[in-house]
Amino acid sequence: MRKYFLVVLLLAVTLLISGQQGCTTGGSDNAGAGPYVGGNDGLEIAFLDDAPPLSGNFQGDPIPLEVELINHGETEIASGAAVVNLIGTVMGGAFTLTNTAGQQSNLGIIDRVRDSSDVPDSDFVSLGTAILKDSEPIGPSWSPNVRAQVCYPYSTSLQIDDLCIPGERSETGTVECEIDSAENLIDKGDVSGAPVTVTSLVEGRTGTGVRVTLDVENAGGGTVINVPCSTSTNVALDDRDLFTVTVPTGYSCLFSDGSSGSTGTVKLRSNKGRLRCTDDIGGTGRSYTDRFTATLTYNYVEETGKTVLIQSQTANL
Repeated sequence: MRKYFLVVLLLAVTLLISGQQGCTTGGSDNAGAGPYVGGNDGLEIAFLDDAPPLSGNFQGDPIPLEVELINHGETEIASGAAVVNLIGTVMGGAFTLTNTAGQQSNLGIIDRVRDSSDVPDSDFVSLGTAILKDSEPIGPSWSPNVRAQVCYPYSTSLQIDDLCIPGERSETGTVECEIDSAENLIDKGDVSGAPVTVTSLVEGRTGTGVRVTLDVENAGGGTVINVPCSTSTNVALDDRDLFTVTVPTGYSCLFSDGSSGSTGTVKLRSNKGRLRCTDDIGGTGRSYTDRFTATLTYNYVEETGKTVLIQSQTANL
């Protein structure tokens, strides 16, 4: 009897464990996954390890300057679209530059990330060399911070596949969907990888249609600008934190400049912005789910810096 009891107990435990495993493998980990990889990164800029080198630099000797541009997001960078500028101390009168303008663009296309297993594509941009003039008094050594800035055009795509289009209020029978004005409809993969992202999309019902409210955030480490990248080193405050939004035709949004329509400009304040759009759908009969898309376009500026040790030529004697 005791052996029989142990066999039954072991069988029950085995069935219980198997049932739990079946529940986990049949779960909804990928439910609602949208078409995008996601993330809050765009184009990263970084000096190469040996250009400039941290040490071994002497006054009067050429110091190579080269950056790598790495695309972590989901927008392709066209050839010549990313503009790299030397900024700060190295652009002062103490240095002689072989690239006197201190500006250069990427020569090749920098591809976008296409899935989560992709290795980010990159390109190298040479900015020539910098030479600290012999006439500059620096004592035994000087450690300036060499800085560079990249400006590049980028976009953020949003796709929601379960936006509820409300039916008549008198709709009877099985209702396909209902609007929950407290629910954030953004799920995994609904927003493309980019430094400017849509953090929330909430819908509500109006008297004759639907209202969509989008919350947007600059989640990257750079600045959104509304001027060409060729003029990105000095940007007036009025031309910062502005980006363009395009939503489907039929929606009317109220934009920062007071205009309305399906395309316009939104202003970020403390890196956050909000856009409200409505669609006067009239009587739709029965409710149904529909797709809602939005595209955000902007120029984005990021910086990098590297402190290098430059020794007086007398230290090399």
